[in-house]
Amino acid sequence: MSTEVVNAALQTSKGISDFGMMAVAAGFFLVICGAMWFFIFKWFKHLVDNVITRQEKVINDLLVETKAQNEVLSDINEGLKPISQMQINSVCNNFFDLDCERLCRLVRNVRDENNIDDKQKTRRKIETRCNAIIKKRSIELDNFIHRGKRLSEFMSTDWVKKFSDIIESEIYNPIGANNARAYANIKTAIDEVKVEFFNNMNK
Repeated sequence: MSTEVVNAALQTSKGISDFGMMAVAAGFFLVICGAMWFFIFKWFKHLVDNVITRQEKVINDLLVETKAQNEVLSDINEGLKPISQMQINSVCNNFFDLDCERLCRLVRNVRDENNIDDKQKTRRKIETRCNAIIKKRSIELDNFIHRGKRLSEFMSTDWVKKFSDIIESEIYNPIGANNARAYANIKTAIDEVKVEFFNNMNK
């Protein structure tokens, strides 16, 4: 009787022990599977994100390239339109001719102010007013675009000194005041500026 009880107890203990190990093994397997699925999903998400990022970069590069090509084509298209060049030339010629009149008027105004004995002060005044005339021209030319650039970009800052030198030389000319001579000299300078301006446009 005691032997049977002992055997039964041993069998029961063995079954509990075996099933306990199986439960532990099953739990461990579940943990391993869960971790594997987690890392697989994470790896797959990372893979998909990389594909999307590469696609976005390719699309952005294509957009940039397309925009650049459109600008080039627009530039070529505009350059092929004779009417555009003619219109720009006509408008700019009128603008520069108006500047010629303004500079001639400046010569007369400075002469009439009766304070030209101070040459340094007079020079500063001439440069300031010439700069204002050129600045006004630059602002007005900003309204026009040629080959993707505003026309003011084809102007030069050296023009202020060029016109100031001519006006100063006319005011202090030892022969005396001569409006016809002043107009001729300023008109020559304006024509030189026109050539420089149009050359800059067509480079």
